[in-house]
Amino acid sequence: MVKDQMIIKKVQFEDVVKSIIALNIIVVGIGSASSIYIPIPFFDYIVFVMMGLAVFILVLANCSYRKNLYVGLENGYLLFTFTWFILGILSLIFNFDHGDVRIPIYLSSIIAIFFSFCIYLGCRDLKDFKLYLKAYLISLFLNYGFSVNEIFFGKHITEPRSVFQMTSTYVGFSNQNNYATFLIYTTILLYLLYELRDKNSKFQQLLYCGIIVVNFILCIVTGSKAGVLAQILILFMFFVKKIMNIDVQSIKIIVCLVLALYVVFVVIAAFGILPDDGERFSYINKIVPSFWKNFVLGLGPGGNVIENDGWVHNLSFEILFDYGIVVFLFFINMLVKTINKFIAYLKFEMVFVMLLLPIIWISSSSALSLHFTWTFMSLFTLYPLIMDENTIKSE
Repeated sequence: MVKDQMIIKKVQFEDVVKSIIALNIIVVGIGSASSIYIPIPFFDYIVFVMMGLAVFILVLANCSYRKNLYVGLENGYLLFTFTWFILGILSLIFNFDHGDVRIPIYLSSIIAIFFSFCIYLGCRDLKDFKLYLKAYLISLFLNYGFSVNEIFFGKHITEPRSVFQMTSTYVGFSNQNNYATFLIYTTILLYLLYELRDKNSKFQQLLYCGIIVVNFILCIVTGSKAGVLAQILILFMFFVKKIMNIDVQSIKIIVCLVLALYVVFVVIAAFGILPDDGERFSYINKIVPSFWKNFVLGLGPGGNVIENDGWVHNLSFEILFDYGIVVFLFFINMLVKTINKFIAYLKFEMVFVMLLLPIIWISSSSALSLHFTWTFMSLFTLYPLIMDENTIKSE
């Protein structure tokens, strides 16, 4: 009897922790990344710390959650985040000028990565994974309401905030690139949720198709060219997967080709020989001379915007320029290992998305500080882990 009560209490505690994580995913989608005003610095420090403590207790209380640590190290995700945290502190120390800018940006990034770390530890099985995907979806629906308000009534819920504040970026038409990025993420996670269901009703199929169409239209309305192009390419790959039988060898060839092209692009960019035709290329070229003076630790948190007229608008280049080549290589290592896992499950379209978004097409400003960037990244890298566990249980 006593043993049964202890089991019930443990299950209840686990459910509470997971509910807190899901609630935070929703708040991240409408708070630190939204045009609605919520005093996020206060919210971050209080609620995120509480969530972190709850997850920490959960991991200590139930050994089955600790495996996420080992798998996270194996697939490169936790190794990347740990390296980023340590070298980020060193980079901040050695580049402490403009501390009023660097410290908030670094804190925002750390809070974002800490949140994704909690998601990673608090996801044990397919049921948990679906719960977090649904929470992300709820935040999308709430943002639709803000979007309609802005489109039809022209009302922004708040005034744009300074780019140097902790909550510098948010979903909404005050920053179309970040909004388009959020819509792209939800398109991908929606597809994962659709694929994970054993059977989707006609209503669910229509709902999913409707959301994809709305996301595409909203990307057009925002005027984000990268967002529109990314939506087209993602949907194209999804349809290709449905009508073509693509084998593992073909996927590997495509992956190697895209990665090779990307390496060439990085080398060209790192030596500052990109054409100055576009504004984004111009931003990258301006940073290169300063970057090579300290390429190991980088320019420090926020260095790409301090040394420039604006953000470089690319996640991988923000990592490279701000935190140095070591952290960047761990980031690429994580992507490659995750891609290999997706190849094992013949997820051609997901492999393409993994190559497309984190490496090349993330065009949002201050991408490193966006909480929903790392929420997406943790869910995406968790998927192969969850599928591995699901396969083992079914055998």
